[in-house]
Amino acid sequence: MLLQTSSEWCLRPVSLRKNVVFGRHADGGTLDPSYVELATRRIAATATSSKIVVEKSTVPCRTAESMRTILEANSKANTRYDILSNPEFLAEGTAITDLFAPDRVLIGSLQTPEGKAACEALCEVYRNWVP
Repeated sequence: MLLQTSSEWCLRPVSLRKNVVFGRHADGGTLDPSYVELATRRIAATATSSKIVVEKSTVPCRTAESMRTILEANSKANTRYDILSNPEFLAEGTAITDLFAPDRVLIGSLQTPEGKAACEALCEVYRNWVP
């Protein structure tokens, strides 16, 4: 999910910008982080303004750091990225219920003014449906 801090843009249906970026190796079990790297490089290549990038899946530790390194190395001038971690807590059999009425929402960000503002922007999206 890719969000901007503009409230107008954030309120568009997020499904328009959602990408599944993690796959599995041929062995059927090991996560393949190359999809995250490719998606991150694509964001850096196509973004023309600052973005909030949300890692929405449960990913290995340090994924946000890897994403930040890729984005900073490949970003255009005057473009900055805030990366938020927002793991899903969806249980098999109750995923729809969990999506619309989650018992918790975790959002991780850098504890900088920009990181906190990015976190607040994502909170505004959740406030549209989380009680």
